[in-house]
Amino acid sequence: MNIIIEKLAVAGISVGLLLNGLLSGGDTEVQPPAIPNEVEQQTITEQKIPAITKEQELYLAKLINCESGDNPLARNDHDRDNLSAKGLYQFKDKTWRFYIKKYDLWDWRNWEEADFENAIWSREHQEVVLRYMLNDEDVNFKREFPQCVKRLGLPPR
Repeated sequence: MNIIIEKLAVAGISVGLLLNGLLSGGDTEVQPPAIPNEVEQQTITEQKIPAITKEQELYLAKLINCESGDNPLARNDHDRDNLSAKGLYQFKDKTWRFYIKKYDLWDWRNWEEADFENAIWSREHQEVVLRYMLNDEDVNFKREFPQCVKRLGLPPR
């Protein structure tokens, strides 16, 4: 099943602007996600979204700003480990897949490679994954977001 990023209206950005490459992302390169031709859309609302506290919401807003400057299309091609990091929370591809599979999100077993790539650029998808991570005692935020945890401290649990 292919997933299209909801109208690509992430942060109010039009598809035309994305595809024409008219955006700049400061220190990070903005690259629009690939859009599959044939799409069966599964909306974000079909996924159960974990509740978080107001304090956790505030922390996530600060984490977004720290990681990507609130740019869902932010890309760092050479993060500290020389791997590419993408999106609001600067996930690496392998980590992104790990958490989607761990939390069994969005019927991932039926996804193609392009679906993982499309979802990583989606504000909504990244926020759902982070909500699960906040409620997961096994997640090591110091390891996942080392520089921003140094600045912000650990998230409230």
